[in-house]
Amino acid sequence: MSHAGGPLLSTGPEIVPGLELRLVVSPDEKRCNLWLGQTKDIDCGFAFYSDKRGVIYEGREIGCEAPATDAREVKGRVLWGDFHRARGEYDDAIASYEDGLKLDPSNTVLRQKLDATIKECKKGNDLLNLDFKCGGTDPEVRLIPSGDFQPWNAPVTEGQMLPDNSIEGGLKPINLAMPPVAGSPTGAVIVLVIRIDPNGNVNPVRYLPDDNGLGPQVMAAAKGLKFEPPIVKGKPVSTSIQVKVTF
Repeated sequence: MSHAGGPLLSTGPEIVPGLELRLVVSPDEKRCNLWLGQTKDIDCGFAFYSDKRGVIYEGREIGCEAPATDAREVKGRVLWGDFHRARGEYDDAIASYEDGLKLDPSNTVLRQKLDATIKECKKGNDLLNLDFKCGGTDPEVRLIPSGDFQPWNAPVTEGQMLPDNSIEGGLKPINLAMPPVAGSPTGAVIVLVIRIDPNGNVNPVRYLPDDNGLGPQVMAAAKGLKFEPPIVKGKPVSTSIQVKVTF
């Protein structure tokens, strides 16, 4: 490699692990380029260079991006999780895996370990008739109405889809409890839209993107929500509403 068009005199040794030093000079030996870069990514580095007068200029960092996650921190959480899991200390293991997922939410290995540990914990509870909480935090579920009550003045047919703020007496929840979701960090918020049928059963429709990738799991858990049948003019109808889930 030669930024000045001359031969590469020396790549040099790795001065620190992962970095190497390169010296490039022009054919007339009047210009030079000193390049400090990563050994695995030749496009990332820091350069000093000189002009024909021998004046040395300080370059700038080129092509380098800070890693999105600290791999050592994530690995540490995994090791601690594995250690506690092997000892049957499921609460500590789950907490370690969850901490790791906060650092790296897309880590599929961590999520698999977390899910497996929660299953082991629940299986142990069933066998020993215990009631330990196997990870996660019971989320708070809150309905987000479309607005103030607006009576529906048109004719109504049974099962008709109507706005949530036209339901007489408002929506009446029977069950808004949602189980813990693996990998959900404290304070995480998911907003989803649910459809409620004339029997009060829930079908999750969609969710807004979130930073922790919990949408699909929250959608699955939301199927357990239950309402009294939505009523308009004495007839059971369907409706939809936004739901805010906070961990």
